[in-house]
Amino acid sequence: MKVFYKTTNHVLETISKTFVHTLKYTIQNSKHIRDLDLNLTANQILNSTNLSESSLNSEVISAHVISNMIEGMHINKEKEKAAVSLYKSETDIVYNFGNCKKTDYVLNVSSSSIDNTKDNKNVRIAVEVKRCLDFAYSKMTTEHICNILDKANTGAIESNRGVSSMDKWDCQILNILTTNKDLEQIINKWIISKTKFGFAAIVITLVDGNVDLIIKS
Repeated sequence: MKVFYKTTNHVLETISKTFVHTLKYTIQNSKHIRDLDLNLTANQILNSTNLSESSLNSEVISAHVISNMIEGMHINKEKEKAAVSLYKSETDIVYNFGNCKKTDYVLNVSSSSIDNTKDNKNVRIAVEVKRCLDFAYSKMTTEHICNILDKANTGAIESNRGVSSMDKWDCQILNILTTNKDLEQIINKWIISKTKFGFAAIVITLVDGNVDLIIKS
């Protein structure tokens, strides 16, 4: 039996209704990540303390794409978008033990702006970011991609369990930045071999344009 994320919350239910999402994003031809036209959430990541400078650009692009996706998926009757912002970046999240696998960032989504509820309950969505990109010295194989998926899934299951009660999120998403148009097919085959998932959804972001900005980051 496959264990997928189950929820009665409208925000999370809409995201997890489709397990694999594919989006497209064109990276503008800029020399620096700060020159891109980024939304508020991406700029919050950009200006936060990041554990690994090498992954910063990827996380910024991810935050821009994922927050736009969530805003676009959840619009209330007044045609107002969901309010999405950064809750905490990687280094600010507290875990119950030191060697716990970590997620990359956590978003805060205003549930009341979508459900028209009065309790103003916010939903937290953790996002783990992975890159599946061909480098000049090596090409991504199906085996390599499946290894990345296995490690990400194991890490998500552990971080879901290990996050502190103070920073506990409602679900976690895997966001994969890639140039591989066949990745969704590979992921769907990988899903068949698994019985438990640490993610409510997997979001594939097909990137083009100035991909060097995240390859070299």
